[in-house]
Amino acid sequence: SDLADIFFSTLYLKEQLKATRDTQKTIYTDPRDKSQQFDPYSEEVDRVIELLDSKVDECLDYQRLPMAEIIGREGNATVPADNAIDRKIKDGLLGNTFLPSSATILNTTFMNEHYVGYGLEVDGAMEPWLSGSLRKTSNDGPYYTIAKAKTPEKLVNSARKKIGFDESKIRINTKDQTDEEKIFILNEWTGDGTANLENFKITDSGSLSLEYMSYVEDLGRQDWKSLGFVGNPTNTSKFMEAFAIRIVGKTQHSVSYAAF
Repeated sequence: SDLADIFFSTLYLKEQLKATRDTQKTIYTDPRDKSQQFDPYSEEVDRVIELLDSKVDECLDYQRLPMAEIIGREGNATVPADNAIDRKIKDGLLGNTFLPSSATILNTTFMNEHYVGYGLEVDGAMEPWLSGSLRKTSNDGPYYTIAKAKTPEKLVNSARKKIGFDESKIRINTKDQTDEEKIFILNEWTGDGTANLENFKITDSGSLSLEYMSYVEDLGRQDWKSLGFVGNPTNTSKFMEAFAIRIVGKTQHSVSYAAF
């Protein structure tokens, strides 16, 4: 019956949560990890179990009602509704939280990677908690694990070490007033001061998403671009007076540049 399904599914979820918490308690014995990670998790489990206990009591109270009150002509008893535990809350406490790409862990967004693991709701949004893994989908479909750790902080640190881009592959393509195109690598000056830089673009940045813009003589500021050249769009010689480069989205990387 519906009542039996609600009753036993509620009891089953309660036992799942208790068993999972008991397992996590044996992992988070370090005082810092226990205080910052396990204790808030345990308090949330207590909150949910209290709601589940109320649902069990509601089912038992309904079962104790006289048959006439349940099915009689004047019966108005209502079968208890299913437990109202949000699916994302339940998944988080059982270690099944899924945060799609690009997942944010603490203050770091990992481009094109997703998170799977424990989670708690904070200000209406699920945040990684306790242990979890950062995964990436390969080009042929299946995902692979980049990093695993027992706290979000350790997961970020581990992932930062394993996720990167090959600096040696990035190229800076430039054009001067002669419209001659030249190619440079990172940390290499793009000219010797004898010719004015008019255009440039960045290629082969791998998984790192970059945007760049320029300020051109007589024309002013140009729009941000992620592909192609920025700079002088005319057929007359106008040099670049300033430029800027930024990383799109929060990331574990940073960007710096210089000019003369």
